[in-house]
Amino acid sequence: MSALNDAVDFYNKLSSRYHLVYPDWKATITAQAEILSRLIRATIGGAGRRLFDCACGIGTQAIGLASNGYDVTAMDISRRAVARARREARKWDLRTIQFAVGDMRRMPDGLAKTFDVVICCDNPLAHMLEVQELKNSIQGMYSSLREGGLLLLSSRDYESAVVERPTCSPVRHRLVQNRETIVFQLWDWEEDEPIYNNMHFIIQKGRYGWKTHQTAGRMRAYTQSEISAAVREAGFEKIDWKNPDQSGYFQPVLMAVRPNR
Repeated sequence: MSALNDAVDFYNKLSSRYHLVYPDWKATITAQAEILSRLIRATIGGAGRRLFDCACGIGTQAIGLASNGYDVTAMDISRRAVARARREARKWDLRTIQFAVGDMRRMPDGLAKTFDVVICCDNPLAHMLEVQELKNSIQGMYSSLREGGLLLLSSRDYESAVVERPTCSPVRHRLVQNRETIVFQLWDWEEDEPIYNNMHFIIQKGRYGWKTHQTAGRMRAYTQSEISAAVREAGFEKIDWKNPDQSGYFQPVLMAVRPNR
């Protein structure tokens, strides 16, 4: 399976249950929007209203930011994820979000210098198995921004993982929608490569026992220095990483600005 089809399959299978990753998905939508809005305002002020979510998934960031007054265009590689994001946006009575299916490694034509802000949240860069794919994606984000526009992306903290090569993520066991839910990942690392097969499990207790849902996909553990290098090469300036204790977001966040020329 190609890297493209691998990522599509991963999120097509996960889209109907992705909300179970969070203890309270609706509360997460609101909380993340407040954090991201604060970071945007602190960096480029109130002028950043046209926003492109280039890996929107089921709408976790796009919905909350549209509720906060942003003019949102949202894209994802998974048709099922985009279809669900549309349905969820309607539940929030948000009918102005422009949704599309697309691959951020090859940004759609006609987006040059369109947006004030481009976001890429919740570790989608890890699906770029080749460094050139990472560079192509970030170059596309750069091209989509107006001069003075802001890139905001988040990535799993892989700094120690690429050295220690853990075989699993922490296990999260909690109540979600009044049902016991367990979420965890098993990581099978490839020899001599920072690439692992991510086997993602969601297990829920129902009336007749436990039910397991699994999806799997290959991912690459990019360090912050590798991502920063690609961001710098694309032409961004004012590159700044904020850890969760600084930003309030659950993953490290990179912010960078397309300079005025």
